[in-house]
Amino acid sequence: MLPHTRNTRVPRGLSDRGFTLVELMITLTVLAIVMISLMAVMYAAQRSKTSTARGIEATQAARAAVDMMARDLRSAGYAADRDWVASPQQPIAYVDSLQVLINANLSPYPDIAVTGPQYPQAYQPAGNPKPFPLNGTAWQPPIKYRSGAEVIRWTLDVNNDGVVNANDIADVNGVDARRTPNPDDYVLVRQVYGDSAGNVAGNNGGQMERVALVRAPGGGVPPMFTVQMRGGQTWDWAAGPVPPSRIQDIERITIQVVAPSNRPDSKGKYPQTTLRTEVGSMRNVPDIGQTEYAVDGWVYNDQNRNRQQDAGEPGLLGSVALLGGFSTTTDATGHFFFLVRAGTYTLRHAPPIGYGNFTSPDSYVVVVPPAAQHSFADTARTGGPVVATVFEDRNDNAIRDAGEPALGGVQVTVTPANLSGYTNATGTVNLFADPGAYTVTATPPDSMAASTANPVSGVMTNGGSASVTFGMSRSGRGHITGRVYLDNNLNGVIDNGENGVPNVWVGISPDFGITVLAYQYTDNSSFQREPTRPRAPRSGRCSSR
Repeated sequence: MLPHTRNTRVPRGLSDRGFTLVELMITLTVLAIVMISLMAVMYAAQRSKTSTARGIEATQAARAAVDMMARDLRSAGYAADRDWVASPQQPIAYVDSLQVLINANLSPYPDIAVTGPQYPQAYQPAGNPKPFPLNGTAWQPPIKYRSGAEVIRWTLDVNNDGVVNANDIADVNGVDARRTPNPDDYVLVRQVYGDSAGNVAGNNGGQMERVALVRAPGGGVPPMFTVQMRGGQTWDWAAGPVPPSRIQDIERITIQVVAPSNRPDSKGKYPQTTLRTEVGSMRNVPDIGQTEYAVDGWVYNDQNRNRQQDAGEPGLLGSVALLGGFSTTTDATGHFFFLVRAGTYTLRHAPPIGYGNFTSPDSYVVVVPPAAQHSFADTARTGGPVVATVFEDRNDNAIRDAGEPALGGVQVTVTPANLSGYTNATGTVNLFADPGAYTVTATPPDSMAASTANPVSGVMTNGGSASVTFGMSRSGRGHITGRVYLDNNLNGVIDNGENGVPNVWVGISPDFGITVLAYQYTDNSSFQREPTRPRAPRSGRCSSR
């Protein structure tokens, strides 16, 4: 028999029940709105990040282009032939709204073929290839200038046909522009034209460097170059490029580059960045100051003694050239160069160690303008070099031990040639001895004495060499005594009755009182006592160390 179950009534409000369909729909709708909002925020953030990254990329490209162009423009005219009277080589060879050609001398300088042609040499107007603006135009230079200035070209005309259009994108060097979907992208290139590329005479090379993707001027895009002329006039590109006769009047150039992004934004537009800078420090002669003229030449080893530099006769490094009050040293090719104002000067030189002056006359009177060029023929002297080394012998054992430093500024003399020099920071000096017996002498610095043999003698053969070493040690302390007295009869001798003078300051100085090594006061007997370390002197003429 089943047990009796008693019915129990659940109170109102406490019965179990689920969500209604309406409640579920409201909940899902709210969640959908929240998710859509979050996705929209994240999508906008992602688009902003992408746009910012592309903008930074465009800015970096524009900045690189502007900085490099400004650097080249600031070097415009470096070591160019501004002094050739017939047709000076100007700092700027050509400029229009979208390209500039700069004359500047690149390494090596000057253009002397010692072991064969070296590239880049000076631009060769009779060679190939040529940048389009210099090909049979009024801007074409008349000669290959002697100092070696090459032509640096910044342009969008990649295929060198004189116009900027789709053909430049299709060119092999326009590949960077073809890789982007932006139809306004053009490749900005830097080219260097100079003779003997690949050691082939007459080959101007046209070495190309792709720098950045930029927009071409026109259609709302400003000119890449704006030229300020003397007097404040801005050149109007509607009149064409700056004519050759006005290039010398260029005062400053403003560079403006528009670099677009290579990907469109959400609106299908390509963000772009515009950067500009102004260059007014080109090496063409500025308005202020006077015109300067070049005086240069070479010092060379005249091996066949015909007083002219023939093939294979090398230039001499380290010769000192003097022009009036100006001086310079020759470079590795033996070349020296001055820029001076109009006037009359005497040009001469000091041959390097081991060489003598074979030029006759051995100096020139130079009148500028015009510019002048003179060279000096030197010949090797008979004999050989002598290298002297001086060190501080701290333990006075006549041997240079570890830690004993070099002594600079010590005078060393070779006789009988009477050739002197001073040791450098490494304690060495290069001298030269003629064939036969010679003597090398080092002059000890103050408060030092030679710890090694001094002088040193030897015999030099033609083509030989020698090296000597001098040790210098500090001198020991000594005592100086004397008497200060009243010389009544002014005869310089202590006579009977001439008394001593006490409390007189007496000092020891190696440089006429500038430095005081020791001092003392005379005692009551008027004798100077043993010197002591410097203290505050009573005389205003001396100072303590």
